[in-house]
Amino acid sequence: MNRISHLSVLKRRIRHLFSPRSRYWHARLQANSLFKRQSEKLHYPLDLSPKASYPGPFDGHGIPLLTPVESDYPYLTVTVAQYALGLYEKYLTTSNQRYWKKFRSQAFWLLDVCREEKEVVFWDERLFIVDYDLCPPWVSGMAQGEALSVLCRLFQKEPNKKLEGLIIKIINGYSVPVSEGGFQRRLEKGIFFEEMPSRIPSLILNGFIFSLFGLYEAYVTTCNKTAHSFFIDGIQTLVKILPEYDFGFWSLYDQYVPHAALSSYYYHQLHIDLLRAIYQITDEPVFQMYGERWHRHYINPYFKIRAGLIKIKQRMMPK
Repeated sequence: MNRISHLSVLKRRIRHLFSPRSRYWHARLQANSLFKRQSEKLHYPLDLSPKASYPGPFDGHGIPLLTPVESDYPYLTVTVAQYALGLYEKYLTTSNQRYWKKFRSQAFWLLDVCREEKEVVFWDERLFIVDYDLCPPWVSGMAQGEALSVLCRLFQKEPNKKLEGLIIKIINGYSVPVSEGGFQRRLEKGIFFEEMPSRIPSLILNGFIFSLFGLYEAYVTTCNKTAHSFFIDGIQTLVKILPEYDFGFWSLYDQYVPHAALSSYYYHQLHIDLLRAIYQITDEPVFQMYGERWHRHYINPYFKIRAGLIKIKQRMMPK
């Protein structure tokens, strides 16, 4: 990537930071107090209800669009899936059919745009990601996990064999390595599902955990043994690799070489909430330990200022 493209991305980041839409993108997503393991209601492990308040724009079918300030391509699977999951959370807590109808529109859009092959289903992303030297089309483990969660909810309400078969193919997508156009990365410490399947492993922490939520919900909904196996393997990897994201006084966003990125305030808080949520599912003490440790860092004024200064410097420099 050349300097002009990095300058363009920096300008976009600055405009986006001061945009009124920034409040939506950086809304706090807390561990969901209504979540219960093996529950038929399928409250998402994080409370995504703030994501139901998408400020627009939308296309003619009510699907959220990114603005030109945010992206050169208007559709992003994660945006649609999180909007859908937020709508579903609102539906569960209010029983308002308006939320269900909007949720259903998002779910069917995901079905319409997915790429179905013989054994797998993927969603192709059309964005250039300068930071990770990633060119479209590419597939994201985070998007796969969140889309899987959306379709599990649709299946629970409207079960049918065709949708069940698609869910199985979505789960099968977790088996495809990055080298073959997928998002599975094999590490010494286990398998990792990449949010950004870059040539150099990026290993983005929050995207990995979101990918695991989808597998967990697929198992709860369909009792799919492959989903359960991938989930357990992913949890074992997360337990082993989590200490590598501890920067001493803050958390790391990724493990990209040669310069791993320090988390922004938003992503550091998100890491805390994600660990609280995954602890609710697994009772794994290491998740509770790092969640509490990083929370202490977050409320320490000195650590917060220090992390902010480092993050500003990183934002001004390309990877």
